[in-house]
Amino acid sequence: DLHSFPTRRSSDLHIAEDLARIPNTPWLVFSGFSDGAGLKLVDTRTGAMRRWYSGSDAQLALDSKRFEFCPLPPDPSLLNTQGLSLRTVGDSQHDLYVVNHGGRESIEVFRIDATQDEPQIRWVGCIEMPAATPANSVATYSDGTVLASVLTHPGTSITDFVRGAATGGVYQWRPGERGFRLLPGTRLPGNNGIETSPDDREFYVVAFGWHAVVIYARDDTSRPLRKAIAPGFMPDNLHWDGSRDRKSTRLNSSHPYRSR
Repeated sequence: DLHSFPTRRSSDLHIAEDLARIPNTPWLVFSGFSDGAGLKLVDTRTGAMRRWYSGSDAQLALDSKRFEFCPLPPDPSLLNTQGLSLRTVGDSQHDLYVVNHGGRESIEVFRIDATQDEPQIRWVGCIEMPAATPANSVATYSDGTVLASVLTHPGTSITDFVRGAATGGVYQWRPGERGFRLLPGTRLPGNNGIETSPDDREFYVVAFGWHAVVIYARDDTSRPLRKAIAPGFMPDNLHWDGSRDRKSTRLNSSHPYRSR
């Protein structure tokens, strides 16, 4: 029950920018948005939190077939994590996709084994972002395709997207490809949080400068299908509340905003 989760000081969270719930467990994963902050495993029953990925041999299991172009595991002393996305791939098995800015700009992929009382994590690979193009958030489809949002491209700024100018984009990687490519039609003012639909037919991305969630068809991104404005509220991270297979699933966002 997240409502009873003990309150922690912001300094204790090491600049947690996103979180992921490990399904059917009392455990959460927090990102750490500063060099070396890495990933944290949090017990919602007690509020206990510890550094999770240490880079030990037991936590390294490169899947070279899935990630043949990934050079080396991330350095835990540099790991700087932002957006998170968790996808269940088997009974108590989950893949955690992590935006990393420490040592390299990349999407790092970890396998979570939740069969034990305390979940175990192993790094299995990575996908490097294009040069000078740091990701903000990450999402996946069931076939392993990965989407990454980019807030600002080189030569653009926060000021630009606040004014409504297109600054970012959505990038896609498919299994077997060498790297990400920009999807046409996805340049928006401040591409931020991103998520895919449960049926894999659409994806949703926050346009910070519009205070909106923009919806695209997966098979044709040349222009958005629709746009949902959030007056008085700034959408940020996007995650499904509950299992993707449940009819009660809701798309949640976060980041309170007050206009002045």
